[in-house]
Parts: sequence; structure tokens; C-alpha cells
Amino acid sequence: MVTQTDQFLQRDADLPKPKYNYGDRVFARLGKMPLVGMVIREVNSTVLIHSDLPLMIENQFRHIVAVPIKNVSLLMEIK
Repeated sequence: MVTQTDQFLQRDADLPKPKYNYGDRVFARLGKMPLVGMVIREVNSTVLIHSDLPLMIENQFRHIVAVPIKNVSLLMEIK
């Protein structure tokens, strides 16, 4: 008997693996502005990030921003 996990793995075997997964803590730069937040999802060469602090973009406060993947890096966990 095949489980759902096996079915999904077979279905998605040829898809590229994402660099960042949901919930990963990241550091990014939006223009010259640094931000820290959580990854929502990765779409093509863009990462949607839920920032810890609101950002003012075009006279609006935003928590969710799209950042180019080249400007994103994983936060190091300090123990």
C-alpha cells in the first residue's frame, strides 16, 4: 500500500528543491534597508518574507515584502 507521502514524493521528484523553506529565519536587504523575518514562500527568483518589524514602503506600512533571492541569507543560530 502506497502512502500519501510516497505519492507526493513521486509526483514532485522532477521539481527543483527550494533554497528556503516556510518558517526559515532570514536576513535580507530591500534596497539599502536591512530586514529580518520569516520566509513565507519562494517563487522563481523572489522570496516572500514576513518581516519582524513593519516597513514603510510608498507611504504604507507593510509586514510582507518580496525580496530578490540574491539579497537573502539564512540567519545563523547562536547557542
